[in-house]
Amino acid sequence: MRRLVPISALLVLLATTGTPAHQG
Repeated sequence: MRRLVPISALLVLLATTGTPAHQG
């Protein structure tokens, strides 16, 4: 289940990068 950690981190990173408004 340790593979779920990097996957989640990647998803969050992608979401943060896709949201310019969250670039504060």
